[in-house]
Amino acid sequence: MCSSDLPKAASRSAAASVREKRRRPRRRYQVERSSTKREIALVAAAGTLQKQVILPPGWRKPAGPHSHAVKAGDTLFVSGLLSQDGRDGGPVPGTLQVQTKTILDNLGAILRAASMDYGDVVAARLFFAGENDVPAVNAVYNPYFGKTPPARHGVHARMISGDYLVTLNFVAVKPAAGSSERVAVAGAVGTPNQIGRAHV
Repeated sequence: MCSSDLPKAASRSAAASVREKRRRPRRRYQVERSSTKREIALVAAAGTLQKQVILPPGWRKPAGPHSHAVKAGDTLFVSGLLSQDGRDGGPVPGTLQVQTKTILDNLGAILRAASMDYGDVVAARLFFAGENDVPAVNAVYNPYFGKTPPARHGVHARMISGDYLVTLNFVAVKPAAGSSERVAVAGAVGTPNQIGRAHV
């Protein structure tokens, strides 16, 4: 190759590099790498503690090996809720805000079935699919809880299906008159980072 051909070869190499970069899929967000890939949350209840499965009237039982919610003593544990019709378990499609409202309305049905209301919710966990989704979720979420919102943890996560954009689960507490029943909640082992992938 003569010296006059060197600029041409360099130009062809640079163009090929640009084309290769264009073919590579772009990440919309940076994923924080961690050795932690699973989350195990443990809840312990004394053998004498009264436990009750909560199923709102007209709702279908979940297809999977779980309950929509379980009340143990004065504490209600609500499973991860998706934008679904409680009557048949089918997805309720829509925007992120529509899906968030569906979830929170379903939470209301569960709370009423447990003789509770939104004011009894003490903790929430939010799993969202898009890195910029939180403001849109909050626009719907905030009015349900007023000036005393529950504690909340958010995780940027991959949904179980493309039909869903957000998942929320909750803990609510409403002590009965004279009740001394308590549930011990162990800290999550391997809790995902705020930024990173979690599998919902």
